[in-house]
Amino acid sequence: MRSVRLLAVCVAGLLGSQMAAPAADWNGVDIPDVNDIDINRWDRAFVGLVAGGAMAGAYESGTYNDAIDSFVGGSIGLAAGLDMTLDNGVVVGAVADAAWLGLPARVDGVDEDVYRLNWAGSLRGRVGLDFGNLLPYLTGGLAVAGGEVSAVDLSSYEDGVWFGVTAGAGVEMAVGDAMSLDFGYRYTWYGEQDLTFTSPAPGVSHVGFDSHQLTVGLNWAL
Repeated sequence: MRSVRLLAVCVAGLLGSQMAAPAADWNGVDIPDVNDIDINRWDRAFVGLVAGGAMAGAYESGTYNDAIDSFVGGSIGLAAGLDMTLDNGVVVGAVADAAWLGLPARVDGVDEDVYRLNWAGSLRGRVGLDFGNLLPYLTGGLAVAGGEVSAVDLSSYEDGVWFGVTAGAGVEMAVGDAMSLDFGYRYTWYGEQDLTFTSPAPGVSHVGFDSHQLTVGLNWAL
């Protein structure tokens, strides 16, 4: 009986010493301090550089020519945004971007029109899930682009601004305390409008553009 009481005292003493030890040493398992865990990594304003490739389409129905053509090119631009993490780990935010586009195409139709998208921008919302260093997200909003249609010899030329919508998805990956890489895809329909030509003969063309775009961005938290 005495040996049982002695064993109980020893066990109690051992447990007490373990409970009194720092949490980081308990049972040999490293338990990080809650203050060392970045649970609000994606709460930030940011600016970034973005570049990528695109496949665009031009659609025209006009007085002298009906054409559909697809063409490929590149883009480079700037982005800025704001993100906020909700209590359930959902990240909501807004982002704006503007980019130069190198997207020209020549259509071998009746008058061999040349179509071109020169620049584009968007204002979008986005919603994602906080996976620590990874932020997969969906995005969508308004889009705008500047473009032109001309004859090969520039005997006719009209430019304009097209307004449309854009939607896509991506994943952002933290690569430092204030830096992240952003990989995304978006489809954009820039809408349609009438262009009125006066040379070499009067005519009206109904022109629309769309694009599929893959981008890589480098963002810095402010």
